[in-house]
Amino acid sequence: MAASRAVGKWKHESSGEITFCCNISVNYVNQPEKRNILKNRIYSFNCSDSWNDLLADLLSETDIHVEKTDTIELSVAKSLAGAELFHPDCDEEISVLHKFDKTLKYVNFCITKEHPSEISPEDTKTSSSTNAFSLMMEVPRKIEKSPKMRAQGPRFTAKDRLYNDLVTEMTVKKAFFPNIMSDQDVTKHVMVVVNALWYVDGSLGKLQNRFTGAEEDFPKSNRELKVTK
Repeated sequence: MAASRAVGKWKHESSGEITFCCNISVNYVNQPEKRNILKNRIYSFNCSDSWNDLLADLLSETDIHVEKTDTIELSVAKSLAGAELFHPDCDEEISVLHKFDKTLKYVNFCITKEHPSEISPEDTKTSSSTNAFSLMMEVPRKIEKSPKMRAQGPRFTAKDRLYNDLVTEMTVKKAFFPNIMSDQDVTKHVMVVVNALWYVDGSLGKLQNRFTGAEEDFPKSNRELKVTK
């Protein structure tokens, strides 16, 4: 690999060399912002160098190392803020660019890392704060809390048994509550259903008597008549 030469400004390229304005940014998974580690640096490279050689030369001035799990995105544009017009393969020689468009001079590498093992202490502190905030905001959205069963003992009543039966049925059907709710609040909501079931079960005879003959007070629809015939 031929070493690159840093130049202070745009210059006439010597035979077998190409000059670029280079930028490198690092993006860590699960972190919103990219970290710029090299910006607007002008270098000349041999045409026979590959884009991988170019990146290795640039990274030699930083504390960043490319790992096997990293993803590298390469783009070339006509200006710093211009649209990305060319996406060469990193294994190709940089001379391939001249076959496409000689006016493209701005090279941008974006390295995506799965684990921020190379972040500075200050970045680590920011990362920890961001992750803690994300976790805090994520907890209320999780709905996976099931109500607790009531322990059987000397005072275990039929209503407690009904409560446990309902909890078992809710767990089977995955009818859970938000994790942010306390056990007391969960119990209170479950008891609303338990009380309703307990009233219906204890007053079943009374309810049946109240509705005896009710069907005679209301005429059936034509559709119901067809079904009953």
